[in-house]
Amino acid sequence: LEETSEGLIALQQEENALVSRYHQLIAAGRVNYNGRQVSRSSLALEQQSPDRAVRKAVYQAVAASWEKQREELEELYDQLVHNRHRQAQLLGYPNYVPLSYRRMCRIGYTPEERKRLVDAYMADFFVIFGKYPGSIGAWVLDIVTLSYAAERYGTAAGAICRDQMGVDGFTLWGGWPNGIYYPSRKNLFLPAGAEENQVRVPVFRLLGPDPIYNFEADVREGLQAAVDRSKEMTAEKETSYEKSSINL
Repeated sequence: LEETSEGLIALQQEENALVSRYHQLIAAGRVNYNGRQVSRSSLALEQQSPDRAVRKAVYQAVAASWEKQREELEELYDQLVHNRHRQAQLLGYPNYVPLSYRRMCRIGYTPEERKRLVDAYMADFFVIFGKYPGSIGAWVLDIVTLSYAAERYGTAAGAICRDQMGVDGFTLWGGWPNGIYYPSRKNLFLPAGAEENQVRVPVFRLLGPDPIYNFEADVREGLQAAVDRSKEMTAEKETSYEKSSINL
């Protein structure tokens, strides 16, 4: 009932128009490849070609097609963010996050519940090992959990699952592709765009994709395309790789 005000309905109509325009842009995107204008999805097989030169050409062509639409897509994204923020404020929420949870009927843990989970994990760890862990890792972490663990228990690093498609029935796609970064205060899966927006706790991938050979994982037999960082995460001393990455 609270979502029937005239001002809110107008914002929702604007939101629907923006979303429709976004889908139209995605569908209309064309890639100039080998002298042909083709859809991005039609190049899926070429992206898995055993020939590195073919894969490189395809990825470059696809990237160029996204670059052509960058300005309009970014403008749409900006308008959507502001529209949804206004909707949330109109309904008395501080931002769109809690409103989106309600609209999608999410049953996930609230921020306060996540903090209590951290307290429970840390208490058990302390009983067993006599100290709190220097790092925490899970397939999926969130910025509330990582920030709270750092502030309350001195957590120095966090680790999350690498991007993957359908592995173990689980897909996580679209995050920062490789390396170590300081996450944004708004999104753990993205580096902060400015230092003042950083959470000063570096985030690693539990399995770090090799920046070169990762793309040949399914086309070259016996290729190791990921580096297991679990030993680095549990080591008493930082590796030279960690130190140099964090210093950057």
